[in-house]
Amino acid sequence: MLEHVRRRANLNRYEIESVVVSGDISILKEIEGYGGIGSKSLGEHSNGLSRVGEYGRLSDYDFYLIVQGDEILLLPRHLDSLISQIYKNPKTQMINCVTPIKNENDIHDESIVKCIRNANDEIIYIFRKSPLTCDIEKQKSLMFKINGLFVVSRSVLELATTSGKQPIEETESIEQMKLIELGIKVDSVLLDSTYPSINLERDVSQVQETLDSDEEQKIILESILP
Repeated sequence: MLEHVRRRANLNRYEIESVVVSGDISILKEIEGYGGIGSKSLGEHSNGLSRVGEYGRLSDYDFYLIVQGDEILLLPRHLDSLISQIYKNPKTQMINCVTPIKNENDIHDESIVKCIRNANDEIIYIFRKSPLTCDIEKQKSLMFKINGLFVVSRSVLELATTSGKQPIEETESIEQMKLIELGIKVDSVLLDSTYPSINLERDVSQVQETLDSDEEQKIILESILP
């Protein structure tokens, strides 16, 4: 699955090559066997942000674009949208991609991480279980799904990896929430479509159905398979 996500990420129009960061030698050998770039993390990490933080101390980039490995239906054009925002606003601290909530099940599904934005499209709260008490239709219009596609500046990455765990981050197991708790302004990019990621076994069938029925997904799949 990681190799699949890596190939999709490399289709970005800015020709930025992705790096797979993992503590598992077998994963890195697989990635490198396909011609990809891997980097071994040495420490113990509770989430991807922490792991990228270790990689950040060994590299020298202004920004780190993070694609979580479960985003198997990543669209390269969505990655392009995120990258373009960095060029438009080079002083940004963090940007997270979000998508609309389509149905009531997504609101109740605690495996789906959701957020609320303010009038400036800044993410002000991230959660698994809705904190809202209004009717479902109104909730659908107010909340968005958090995507496993975000970018952090070098300084924010350093802050995130040198600060201790924050209360909501830890209790809700949401790594991006840590930065909001630390006072970081988190901007958002609203994407035009949403796809299932693989968090639970039941997600596999949803992903397969999407690959079989979605024309854009079919084109991408054909372009990355041997």
